[in-house]
Amino acid sequence: MSSARIVNGPMQLVPNGTVAMRVVTVSNSSINVINTTALDSNTTHVWYSLTGGNLRVTTDGSTPTASYGHQIPDGTNGVWPFRFANALKAIREGATDGVLTLSQHNTTV
Repeated sequence: MSSARIVNGPMQLVPNGTVAMRVVTVSNSSINVINTTALDSNTTHVWYSLTGGNLRVTTDGSTPTASYGHQIPDGTNGVWPFRFANALKAIREGATDGVLTLSQHNTTV
């Protein structure tokens, strides 16, 4: 196909070797997950894993509550695009804090 385009996707992530892994504890107060240190300018995706408890999250500027927002169950892992991760606000859903482990990646080889 002469008009075919190859685009790097989340399955072709390259670790952003200049940035340390981050661990964020989410408790009963809503926080912006990327709240203390901005993401590296070369980051295109953030790989995450959640342990400890369920979270509720929003990415539209609204504040999540224990019953409002998208649910991320304990034990979940996946990849968020840069803009999604950068806008993410989170709160724990139940009585147990959730711990997010975050690694920054890019699609540049």
